[in-house]
Amino acid sequence: MLHAKGKIVAVHLDGKLKCLRDLIASTKIDVVEAFTPPPIGDISIDEARATWKGKVLWTNFPATVSLEAQLDRVEREVVNILRGAAPGHDFALGITEDIGDIKSMRYLEVLETITKTVAKHGTYPIAKS
Repeated sequence: MLHAKGKIVAVHLDGKLKCLRDLIASTKIDVVEAFTPPPIGDISIDEARATWKGKVLWTNFPATVSLEAQLDRVEREVVNILRGAAPGHDFALGITEDIGDIKSMRYLEVLETITKTVAKHGTYPIAKS
């Protein structure tokens, strides 16, 4: 019904999706929103792109990395996500979970690191290596 009216279908799907991988592929979903790669999810971006051809991946930055890791680990994870999404079509990177302690203001450092890393490595087309 939505497609018939020129609308796209976006569905919030995060966490462990391996058991639903083939079912998701068979749907008419246009956007898999909040897709979360490891270490939280159990499907890599490469696997999701190969299995869910034609679907947009709205990828969630893993909260475990932003909450527990050092900023250099945050940067490495952003680079890994971008490389998995290369060349970058049908891809968005977002944050749909916790990003850090508001009282400590660390979340600002995490957001700044993510933003600077995307600006440096996320120019379309994104390089695979």
